[in-house]
Amino acid sequence: MAFYETNHSSPAFSKRSIFDTENINFPQHLHTSFELLFVKEGELEVEIDRELYYPRAGDAVLILPNSVHSYRTAEHSLV
Repeated sequence: MAFYETNHSSPAFSKRSIFDTENINFPQHLHTSFELLFVKEGELEVEIDRELYYPRAGDAVLILPNSVHSYRTAEHSLV
């Protein structure tokens, strides 16, 4: 079951968060803002609206507002 992430629930582009996260694992959630994820190292599994993607180092993922999404790292990732 997805949850509504309120700390990013601001109008699109009005709030920015830039930080590095190692070995990201985050359950299904959604919010009203865009989310841009850049994979610096490794690989992860990204689920967006029931579709699975496997971005690797150098790939970027754009998640649109109100899209249910989650992250899972099997071995190593830095985003």
